[in-house]
Amino acid sequence: MIFKIKRYTIVDGNIDTVLSAITEFLDGIRRYESEIQYDAYRIRGTNSFIHFVGFPNETAEQTHNNATHTRRFYGIISPLCTEPPEVIPVEKIEGMFGGEYE
Repeated sequence: MIFKIKRYTIVDGNIDTVLSAITEFLDGIRRYESEIQYDAYRIRGTNSFIHFVGFPNETAEQTHNNATHTRRFYGIISPLCTEPPEVIPVEKIEGMFGGEYE
């Protein structure tokens, strides 16, 4: 699996627009990309968001990056961001299950 964190902060006054865009984006992922893992979070009390994504392979990642719903989402949020969204590759640490070490 390929895991990434996507992090961004938006300018004040745009929360409703971004929340709507996230909802639409997640719907597109559920409909067309059921093989990827995707969770989106807002950092409580802020204009910052973190998305966690897991792709089964590079082909799935490329398909996601080129998908209509992905391009639409970034087209909406990018102009509202305080700086470009940051994509951070991460590696899963094996041995954890349900918060307990196996």
